[in-house]
Amino acid sequence: MTSPRAFVQRCLFSLLRAGFRLTPMRTSTRDRLRQRFLDRHSGLIPSGPRGQAPATTQMERRARAHAGGRAIGYMPHRTGTLPNPMPATLVAFYLPQFHPIAENDAWWGEGFTEWRNVTRALPQFEGHAQPRLPADLGYYDLRQSEVMRQQMRLAREYGIGAFCSYFYWFAGKTLLETPLQQWLADPTLDLPMCLCWANENWSRRWDGRGDDILIGQQHSVDDDLAFIAHVAPYLVDPRYLRVHGKPLLLVYRPGLLPDPNDTARRWREWCRAHDIGEIALAYVQSFDRVDPRDIGFDVAVDFPPNNRTLPPITARQKLLNPPTVVTSTTGANWPGNRWRKPTPLIRAIPVSIRHGTTNPGAVARAACLRTRHRAAIATGCAMPLAQQNGALPRNRWSSSTPGTSGPKARCWNPTRGSGTPGCTRLAKRCSLPSRRARTRAPARCCTSGIPNCLTS
Repeated sequence: MTSPRAFVQRCLFSLLRAGFRLTPMRTSTRDRLRQRFLDRHSGLIPSGPRGQAPATTQMERRARAHAGGRAIGYMPHRTGTLPNPMPATLVAFYLPQFHPIAENDAWWGEGFTEWRNVTRALPQFEGHAQPRLPADLGYYDLRQSEVMRQQMRLAREYGIGAFCSYFYWFAGKTLLETPLQQWLADPTLDLPMCLCWANENWSRRWDGRGDDILIGQQHSVDDDLAFIAHVAPYLVDPRYLRVHGKPLLLVYRPGLLPDPNDTARRWREWCRAHDIGEIALAYVQSFDRVDPRDIGFDVAVDFPPNNRTLPPITARQKLLNPPTVVTSTTGANWPGNRWRKPTPLIRAIPVSIRHGTTNPGAVARAACLRTRHRAAIATGCAMPLAQQNGALPRNRWSSSTPGTSGPKARCWNPTRGSGTPGCTRLAKRCSLPSRRARTRAPARCCTSGIPNCLTS
């Protein structure tokens, strides 16, 4: 039964949200004010409905299986023939968090990597497939270049054309750059890559908000120039991902920049002056939804399920670890419904939605139906290349945001059925296919991470 306090909180929040949505303002202003509210007043957000706690005398409808078993729909690894040419370039977001660094040792304990979050994941409701454990590559260490070589081989087999690696720059200090430096130094690691500057603070909550900051950003004119000078060796590398001949550089949250237009102008001028030429600038629609042209960028990158209002389905779930809030990514929230916008947009396909082990009270449940993913990818590939810049991101290869445990992206091939490699499910922040579902192309080993398909 809902308490009077919770009822009043929900009503007040609904009124505030309605007023906010009805107030006329620019999209960039709305995004900035929303984020400021979440940073300062997150406690005002009401909790969702509670799920059904199993009765003490009631047995679960299905027996629990160990995490290393094969999932429903399991298919062994196989080779096949991909379309030539591919209808679009599939790009997977790549999380370089799968190796230890001194900073994470200090913040989270000796030897911390994303694998710690992977293995401690627990099922929150009946049918929740957690934890997702690695198969072929095992609990790999990205300090070993051979691991990246194997990841890239698997990516190519499943139609992934490039990785988009998160890049962690904090006012002259970089974190987790070792895998990228290996790629830059070894020409035999020949899968194209591009960078996505994760330009938010690192906080203990893993969500980039303003409380309990571990290391923060210091955006400024000097920082803009220092950043572009640091990443220049990547931009000029012949393997770097290009769109219409221009190296593609992404920013995760442009709304955190003091003036995105000025930042974009400085970067373009610096690249012209240093013989890099024109660059393609994109931003990720993780928090912001502004037209990229209004902030000096060329294109936006879709990032489902972010910027969607997900309907709660908690009341229909048999919870194993109450209280938990479960949301659905099906129906009107599926990414295809946002692709009609005229904004220059690179489409993204979520595979399997992750959930946070650091926030076990919130879980997103994805309906990873093959027919739905086929339709979504077919729709994206059918869009004019001028609209999607020839790239179809997948959210994601197998990367995940720090602190999350769910798989990220998996590869899927529209021509599957004719012997083409494919994955049983697409998943959303590259590990390899997991023992539970090995056909999901290199993905975060079901929970580890490589690409997030720029294709999360």
